[in-house]
Amino acid sequence: GQHRGTQILFGHAHLGGVSSAQIARLLLIITCEGCDRGNFATARRGEVVRGDCVNCLMRWTIALRPDVLRPDSTCGGYMDMKNCFTDVLQDLDAWVACAECGAESLITELKCGHRHESWCPSCDAPFDLSLGRERM
Repeated sequence: GQHRGTQILFGHAHLGGVSSAQIARLLLIITCEGCDRGNFATARRGEVVRGDCVNCLMRWTIALRPDVLRPDSTCGGYMDMKNCFTDVLQDLDAWVACAECGAESLITELKCGHRHESWCPSCDAPFDLSLGRERM
């Protein structure tokens, strides 16, 4: 089907011990369309984030629409962006579902291209996550 917005793709995602994941928060570097100046922004699931460029005061907005990321997919969702664009993701928080017991837990400050090891807080099953490099 048709998709709108900026697609968030994770190359070579590995979700060891996790049946699914969904982005809860993104820390981004956005670029203002008015002056090309970089700004930091945090996008959260279900919220429309508004801000002003620190240089030219142009108003920008971001809305995060996460998809469910599974072991066989690479799309983390979409962002609707007005007066800005991004190609730099600093880190993210994600809700993950344990492949063993199904319990959901929040993993914070995941970094693309880095391995993250932890465990399920309900059944102690190991998690081994790597989101690869993002593309937008």
